[in-house]
Amino acid sequence: MPEPAREPLLVARDVSRSYDVRGHDVLALRPTSLEVHAGDVLAVTGPSGTGKSTLVSILAGWDRPTSGTVEGTARTVFVPQRLALLDTLTVLDNIAVAAMERADEVPSLAAALGVDHLLDRFPGETSLGERQRVGLARALHARAAVTILDEPTAHQDGDHTRLVLDALAATTQDRALVIATHDAVVVGVATAVVHLEAAVAS
Repeated sequence: MPEPAREPLLVARDVSRSYDVRGHDVLALRPTSLEVHAGDVLAVTGPSGTGKSTLVSILAGWDRPTSGTVEGTARTVFVPQRLALLDTLTVLDNIAVAAMERADEVPSLAAALGVDHLLDRFPGETSLGERQRVGLARALHARAAVTILDEPTAHQDGDHTRLVLDALAATTQDRALVIATHDAVVVGVATAVVHLEAAVAS
């Protein structure tokens, strides 16, 4: 007996984005469709300027498409390239704030991402790569159904990229990841890839 079709957690249908620049429409994202299911690791790839960051921002609800729709009732969490860590909170509290009722789980999650030695520091006392892993730890601590990441390994060396990928892999059994990336190592662990083509001005 065939298994019933899985309901997608997130669906984008012909999503595009354009901006008005001095009276001219500039297309930042060509119409793109995708579905995200539990267990997916969906990599969004393509050359610079093809709209990877734009697409994941739209999927996360941080931006609105010019045309097309995004549907889904699943909870999402987004880690943008510009991290929104709170400068007045320690690393521990920055991670814990995503789910204070499970704050006791933060040290083990921080250890998995190699930032457990930073828990009593403030974001300004850490490196860019460390802050990126702290932001990722906060997102994973939230346990959202869909975690959306914009270039999560951009500031990581090879060893720390592996830490990031291992931490992500541990979350995907009943949840999903959407990752905008240039990193071939990240693409190599994806279960599906959406490759974006260059947009054109109109």
